[in-house]
Amino acid sequence: MRNFSKSAALLISTDKETHAERFWHFCTNGTIDIQGDTATGRISMYYISITKGVSYVSAGHYDDVVVRVDGAWKFKSRAITFYFYSKESEGFTGLPPGTLPPKP
Repeated sequence: MRNFSKSAALLISTDKETHAERFWHFCTNGTIDIQGDTATGRISMYYISITKGVSYVSAGHYDDVVVRVDGAWKFKSRAITFYFYSKESEGFTGLPPGTLPPKP
C-alpha cells in the first residue's frame, strides 16, 4: 500500500542520468489532518544534489494520504509538486545566481 506518483520517482530514480552521487533532502513545516482512520498531510521539501559533478537544487512539497490498518499508519499515496528543479549554476529562474529577470 505504498504508491508514489511518476513525478516523485524522479527524485528516487536509479537511472544513470539522474542518479545523485550525493544528496541532502530537507523536509519542513508539515501539516496533518486526521479524520478517523484516514489522514492527509503536506510537507515542504528542499533538495540539493550532486550528479556527475554538477550541483542541482529543487524545492516543492509532498501531499500524502495515510490510512490506519490494524492500528498502524501506512502510506496510501504520495504526490510531489516541484516548484523548480535546476542546476544550481542556473538558479531556479534559469538565470545565473544574482541575476534578475527582465522587467515586463
